Amino acid sequence: MKRGALFVCTLIIFFITILHMQIVQANLGRESSQMTLDISIDSKLEAVETSSSARLSELQYKLVIFPKDTVQQTVLKQDIFPKPESVDDEITFKWNSFDDLVFTTNVDSRVRVREYNPQIKTKVSFPLDKLDPSLDKYLVATENIDSDDQEIVELASRLASGQDDLTYVAFELFKWVDHNVQYNMSTITASASQPASWVLKNKYGVCDEITTLFMALSRSLGIPARYVSGVAYTNYHDMDGWQSHGWAELYFPEYGWVPFDVTYGEFGFVDPSHVVFGKNPDSNKSSSFIMWTGRDVQMSSNQLNIETTLISRSKAAEEELKFELKPLRHQVGFGSYNLIKVRVVNNKDYYVATRLLFTGSSGTKLISTPNKYVLVKPNSETNVYWTLKVDKNLKNNYLYEMPIGITSSRGTTVYSSFESSQHYTYYSLGEINHMIEELQQEDSLEYSKDVNFKCRTDNDQYYVYEKVSGFCNLKNTGNVILKNLKVCIGKCHSFDMGIGRSAQLNFTITPEKPGFIEQTIVAENTQITKTTNINYTILDRPKINIQKIKYPSNVSFDTNHKINIHLTKNSSSNPQDVQVVLIGGFKRKYNYNKFENNKELILEFNSKDLKPQNNTVEIMVLYYDKNNIEYYEEEKINIELKKLTVKQNIQRLWTKFKTILGINEKPKNK
Repeated sequence: MKRGALFVCTLIIFFITILHMQIVQANLGRESSQMTLDISIDSKLEAVETSSSARLSELQYKLVIFPKDTVQQTVLKQDIFPKPESVDDEITFKWNSFDDLVFTTNVDSRVRVREYNPQIKTKVSFPLDKLDPSLDKYLVATENIDSDDQEIVELASRLASGQDDLTYVAFELFKWVDHNVQYNMSTITASASQPASWVLKNKYGVCDEITTLFMALSRSLGIPARYVSGVAYTNYHDMDGWQSHGWAELYFPEYGWVPFDVTYGEFGFVDPSHVVFGKNPDSNKSSSFIMWTGRDVQMSSNQLNIETTLISRSKAAEEELKFELKPLRHQVGFGSYNLIKVRVVNNKDYYVATRLLFTGSSGTKLISTPNKYVLVKPNSETNVYWTLKVDKNLKNNYLYEMPIGITSSRGTTVYSSFESSQHYTYYSLGEINHMIEELQQEDSLEYSKDVNFKCRTDNDQYYVYEKVSGFCNLKNTGNVILKNLKVCIGKCHSFDMGIGRSAQLNFTITPEKPGFIEQTIVAENTQITKTTNINYTILDRPKINIQKIKYPSNVSFDTNHKINIHLTKNSSSNPQDVQVVLIGGFKRKYNYNKFENNKELILEFNSKDLKPQNNTVEIMVLYYDKNNIEYYEEEKINIELKKLTVKQNIQRLWTKFKTILGINEKPKNK
């Protein structure tokens, strides 16, 4: 159906992004696969003498956090001042002579950082057993990672219940923390990082606290977890640059340590803006240590000053997944619900996870959370669903286009849209939930992909008095016979389908009401569930009302006059071949091939065609639908011709004599 056939004008509603406050974006990192960075770490120490006999004999300062070589990054060069006594996992500075009581250090590093994405290609069995004893320190409860807390143990056990794949266990823990713990900087001013049990109770924290909860849940299930400290790029809120950051690594037997950054939504990988300074069993390890010998001397140090500068970067890593976004109903009524489906395809030979952020328009309300995680096995696909509700208070007689979109963890965005108007079908939340159940059942059953199932109607449009007709084609493309396959449309059909066999089912449907119909048809038995859709439009009968007639009630002989008529289209379907006929001692006919909107007509006549005194003038409107069914509307008005002279009577009779015979015949109304 053409849009102009139903609506006066079109209003487009553009995107308004739905924000989720927990997301700490790292666009710079997502836009690169490798970076070269200069990182400068400055520290300042000061000796405070507490008496006139104070004496400092020796000072030793150990710097723990600085860039190191890892599987993820390479230190290209490193300049250290003053010359250190030793460099290993710690940089040790030592002073034996003291001309000044203020001591400064500087570590300048140039680092090349790559995206760290270990590829898990096979199932790792869970629970883990026979782990190397060297991993024990990453399994025990610590001050911040209190994995022996009873609430943490119970939550982790509930999330992992029924899972035998370590990747899926990590995925469930990761999802829960992301969805339930809000990133909130209010704890950043605390004297120490809060433990995991505190974060679980309060449901908020900064990056290191969110990470410690994820680690505690993992350790409570016997999964080794370690804390990674460093810097990373963020544009969260007013920040736009490099900040101190923490994330986690879990140990996967046969694969090693795998990174997880819940704060950034990066599951199984970290982007190249993540620079590693250290890896430890707990998040509370100090960044430096000061040791000195002397008398009546106290040492103080300022907070480390860390500056990071981007030198170069390469193009972004390719998106590992492919996405197909579509609304399950392309046209819905005001106040209606709609189901949005995202098909996620993984053509890689390893597990891939992503966070999908849904964006919608101001004319819709999202029923569920805007962001959802999806984990896809190697060379597999899965589906993700969102439910929307359209605003019921949109303007009548307007067609709205509702844009929708999803954005992945790597920044890939896919767009689509659907339409809404007062004339389209309303779908309840119950209908949408039932649709989700059927689709999820289809996703989960083993043989659903082994049946080709397509249906179509004979026409795109039908009137309410017609039967909708069409057919369905099915073919068993699997390797088993399908017993008692049932398809219900119009009526139910049950049959068996052998391997490679095809079937065609004809159907008829009795329309219930006008509107655009998207109907889901299910073919199912105990082995498969397969769905397909048919789309068609049910048209109401065309209807024109004659309203607001303005005319002269008294006229003089041989004068020109006008009759104003307002014709209102009171149907969503368009009347065809409209004729407006004026009969009253004369006949005037007006033709309109198109009648899409209301019209105001001006019909002209001359009073010499009227008879003396009272005249009944009939206004008739004839029109048809697309099946050539005729419809008829009529109104009558009275016009009085003032008393005529003898000469005027003669003129009137002469005019009547010339009138073509048969003009008073009235069309039949069907």
